[in-house]
Amino acid sequence: EKDGAPVSGKISLTAYTEIPFVRDYCIMEGDGGGRTDESYIANDRLVMRGVGLGYMVTQEGQLRAKAVGGTVSVSENGIRVENANEATFYFTCGTNYQMESRVFLESDPHKKLAPYADPHEAVTERLDKACEMTYAELYARHIADYRSLFDRVKLNIGYDEADLMIPTNIL
Repeated sequence: EKDGAPVSGKISLTAYTEIPFVRDYCIMEGDGGGRTDESYIANDRLVMRGVGLGYMVTQEGQLRAKAVGGTVSVSENGIRVENANEATFYFTCGTNYQMESRVFLESDPHKKLAPYADPHEAVTERLDKACEMTYAELYARHIADYRSLFDRVKLNIGYDEADLMIPTNIL
């Protein structure tokens, strides 16, 4: 704002993705617990994917931006928003992990997740659907989802107003 009025076209930034600790081991060389990394551009988004080598967990994340006013461009340097009034970034991710008994019963770590689908299609579909929604729609959906999980329990341990005046060291 300038003098109480909104200033248009003042948002310019570049966002990029980075996967840290990419190597063929986790803690010490030879432990086989490292991870791979692949980052690339796919049309209007940045994609980062890799495989956790210990259990062959394939993971993928996708980042996309929308702007009101200004422009959005995607290049090997990241997602660039120029001279926008508003910018919204959408990120979604997934893995090939499935919570099923066979995962725990399979003794070979490299076979535990072998039959499960690569997350690419599901991640792409989720991001595309999210980008069709406005920020207000996504926020309302988030609040409804959150409340469905965290408003399930109410706890009343019974107290009266006089209890609030007792210091904790005396309670």
